[in-house]
Amino acid sequence: MTTIAELPAGFADKVKSAQSTFRVVMEAMARPGSVQRVVATVGAPTPMMHGTAAIALTLFDHDTPIWLDAKMSETSEVAKWLKFHTSAPVVADNSI
Repeated sequence: MTTIAELPAGFADKVKSAQSTFRVVMEAMARPGSVQRVVATVGAPTPMMHGTAAIALTLFDHDTPIWLDAKMSETSEVAKWLKFHTSAPVVADNSI
């Protein structure tokens, strides 16, 4: 069982990292098919990729229900990490 102290850290610099990640997401949405690089430093639980973790920390909040696929749900680490850093509820059904 993982305690809160053992969870990977979120952003090293919360404001700057969230702003730069948000800008990358907006560039990607404005230019479909273009490759964008997330450069924010973020800790992430296995099997979550660091870019995915940065986007989650930037866009998820307590009003954003999250459904995790089978790979992400293999352990409870991803759900715990998301709940702790974003306060987003993790749901079992993806039909929301």
